[in-house]
Amino acid sequence: DHNKRALEYISTGQVPVKDLITRHIPLENVLEAFDIVAKGEAIKVTVEP
Repeated sequence: DHNKRALEYISTGQVPVKDLITRHIPLENVLEAFDIVAKGEAIKVTVEP
């Protein structure tokens, strides 16, 4: 039930998820994403194709 509600909030724009992501890393640098999180430099990192 919580997941369903969360997805509804995201899909309707009630939760600005883009503001929650602190770093965007390309897929070829996926290991860098792990390092960034491990070092505490970012909390939410997306790996994008």
